[in-house]
Amino acid sequence: MEWSQDKTVQLIEIYRLHPVLWDCKLSEYKLREKRHDAWNEIANSLNVEKDEVERKIKNLTNHFSRESKRVREEKIANTKSGSGDSTYEGKWFAFKSMEFL
Repeated sequence: MEWSQDKTVQLIEIYRLHPVLWDCKLSEYKLREKRHDAWNEIANSLNVEKDEVERKIKNLTNHFSRESKRVREEKIANTKSGSGDSTYEGKWFAFKSMEFL
């Protein structure tokens, strides 16, 4: 399946509504059945296979992690050089949408 930017942002927003999938502080996070149900609910709402949704979210979270690392490294470099705040902000289209992670 081809994921447009709009559909990807929609997926992220639906994923955000299911903290059982991403908030390890929740007691339900450890319940496999709850996570399975949440994945199925997301897949059904987008008319996509559950495996494809999981794969897309994994790719998105990996990309978000790399982008977050760049932002942190730039901030550290600017602090050490004395140039002030970070000039690098996440340029990836889904960066702001995923900042809840």
